[in-house]
Amino acid sequence: MCPLCGLKMIDAQGNIDARSAAQSRPMSETNPTSGTARRKYRKLRIAFSATCGIICLLLIALWVRSYYRVDSLEVMPDSGMFSIRTAHG
Repeated sequence: MCPLCGLKMIDAQGNIDARSAAQSRPMSETNPTSGTARRKYRKLRIAFSATCGIICLLLIALWVRSYYRVDSLEVMPDSGMFSIRTAHG
């Protein structure tokens, strides 16, 4: 039986492999670092990729917006006040 897919294997003479599923171990049991390390952080990698994609889209939106708007931030240290302004670009 194939350890990867579970199908019966046939040799060159046409004989079917007679080992049972219990005798043939899955690949993850024969090599413990093959799949467990990849599966362990799979959701974390997906979340990180999605976050990077969202940040990329937001930066593109701000870049496109900069062609039509000008934003400025003024800080007046004497009075401790600040102002934020938006004008047409």
